[in-house]
Amino acid sequence: MEPKQQCEIQLGHMCNNRCSFCVSGRLTALGLARPQPLDPHLAELRVAFAAGHRKVTLVGGEPTLARGLADFVRAAAALGFEEVVVFSNGAKTARGEFVDELVEAAGPGRLRLRLSFQGGDRESHDRTTGRDGSFERLVRTLDAAARRGVPVSVNTCVVRSNFASLARFPELFAGHGVTQVHVDALRDPGDLSPDELRAITPRFSDVAPALVAMVRGFPAGFDVNVGNFPFCVEPRLAHVTRHDGEPTTLVAQDPDGSVAPCDKYAVRGDKRAKVSGCASCVLDARCAGVPRPYLDFYGAAELVPLSARRLRESAPVAPLFDAHVAPMLEAALGAWAPPAPFALASVTRRNGALDVAFAAPAGLAVRLVPPGGGVAGRELFALEVTSRASDRADGRRGLAALWEALAAYGGDELHPLGEDADVDLAPRVAARLRRLRASAPFAPLRWSGVRARDDGARVELELDAGEGGGAVLWLASTAPEVGYALRGAGRDDALRQGIGAVFEALRGR
Repeated sequence: MEPKQQCEIQLGHMCNNRCSFCVSGRLTALGLARPQPLDPHLAELRVAFAAGHRKVTLVGGEPTLARGLADFVRAAAALGFEEVVVFSNGAKTARGEFVDELVEAAGPGRLRLRLSFQGGDRESHDRTTGRDGSFERLVRTLDAAARRGVPVSVNTCVVRSNFASLARFPELFAGHGVTQVHVDALRDPGDLSPDELRAITPRFSDVAPALVAMVRGFPAGFDVNVGNFPFCVEPRLAHVTRHDGEPTTLVAQDPDGSVAPCDKYAVRGDKRAKVSGCASCVLDARCAGVPRPYLDFYGAAELVPLSARRLRESAPVAPLFDAHVAPMLEAALGAWAPPAPFALASVTRRNGALDVAFAAPAGLAVRLVPPGGGVAGRELFALEVTSRASDRADGRRGLAALWEALAAYGGDELHPLGEDADVDLAPRVAARLRRLRASAPFAPLRWSGVRARDDGARVELELDAGEGGGAVLWLASTAPEVGYALRGAGRDDALRQGIGAVFEALRGR
């Protein structure tokens, strides 16, 4: 597990690559990037450790060009940093003896390499970096790191010259000890003319198929993520897509040598924009928008607001919940003021779920989980009761207030909050009800109510078909155990289709 507190320190702008998207190579080519003393960085390193940071990433330019890099790594280890990451283009780390020097300086288990692969093959990578042979040096670095047991992660900036090769990453990295791959959609570097930026910026919809193929090519559970790609352009990538990241302190260095800490992601916010329809996207709260110049280049036709239903049908629900739904719900509950007399005690995200405890009513606690169960469900999450309130009536009202507060974050309701939330059902009744909740919805019926009867020996489900029509379905522990009665208007083929889907679910089909 990564340390929660981390920082990045930029050891200058000098670089021996000339990547099309990076300012450091251009500054080096112009003679504006020069070697800098590391003393100011050592001072910032001590400040960072005192502030609680336990992971430090050394970036550039190319940090391996910094004079005294091994001594700097040694100083970080001596302070007590648990991980020291060197973010390199692989030019010097291709030599095993250079890796040995860094391993010795960091001490056992502390060194990590983060490698800048700018393409999945030699042609794409070398074209993007402007340096012939740079791909082969990175491959040698992979071998050198693997032989020494040094964990490796990979970073890529997606540009026009390399995106088609991304699907080759899984095969390229297999067996080389790579623990993570992060590919990042191009952001405005800030020093390119509009024409230069447009020349390297691909259209999101052109990139999407290569990203999908790349993600699917890695084995299940592999840590692959996509940075700053619009969720709406390709929802199949939503569960691995991140916009910005965990709070990170960046100690940046200007070409003149001045050093200043900043919030890495906060300084980028003003370079991104959203369009009018974004507010209706179910993941709007998790999206930082798109680079402002991109809208000038390609317009906003690709940016179609994402519905909860489309998202649920596209992305795997458990990873999606963990990556985006749980953080959204956590933020929403953090800002929620429950109606009197109810009060929250804690909201805790862990192990793929969100645990919510009430201070009032006493004893009430729930868990928000991926859809497909619970005592209430929406398209993107479900609610389970983990502890009932000592006062059942207050508990029901507290649950109803919570469920209403979260209605805006999960799409359509699949099954409503039922009276069984505080009633122990007969085992056979409970099992059938769980099966129906896992299979909902049953179009064109809308499941609108669950009533508990006979001390839990029977439940009645309200299924609405619109225009006053619908059905009441019962599940009981005594014969007849299952049945239904149609009510009102709308007793047509569509209604019978919905009832048929209900019974298919009960039969486990």
